[in-house]
Amino acid sequence: MEVKSFGQSLSLGKGSADVEYLCDVLLGLCDGATRRMRKAGYLGRTVAVYVCLGRLFDLSRRTGLGCYTDLPGRVHDVAKDLLLRERASLDVYPATKVGVSVTNLAKREDGQQTTVFDVLDEKEAAVAAVVDRLKNRYGEKAVTRCSLMGIRNRYKGAPRAEIGIF
Repeated sequence: MEVKSFGQSLSLGKGSADVEYLCDVLLGLCDGATRRMRKAGYLGRTVAVYVCLGRLFDLSRRTGLGCYTDLPGRVHDVAKDLLLRERASLDVYPATKVGVSVTNLAKREDGQQTTVFDVLDEKEAAVAAVVDRLKNRYGEKAVTRCSLMGIRNRYKGAPRAEIGIF
């Protein structure tokens, strides 16, 4: 079976209009989706964000990257930008579900064109590889981003494992 995308979403219960909180949730979702991409050996080039607003309607926005990636930082930067473009809607309706997906995939083993971003992202790639090894050896609860630590007190919805918060 051919893989077409890697994504992750989270239901937020009654919802939230706090954009900072939604960006933190999005970071956890990007971490999860890109971790699965790296584990399966894929790179992606298109990032999509979808948000359910007030259980009334959905928004879906996507954009293409200049090059393939499997790094959570780059995916999160693009996803956050897409989310912030919809800030006016978030001020009116609380987000009850948020999700991110990466499409336009290529197998890492098929090779890729090297760009200046690859050189700049070497440290992030090294950190992601170490985090992956730690999680593979000690479980998903072994490592959490510091920026996600404060979200625990504000989040009362679905299991924290879904966004990498423990």
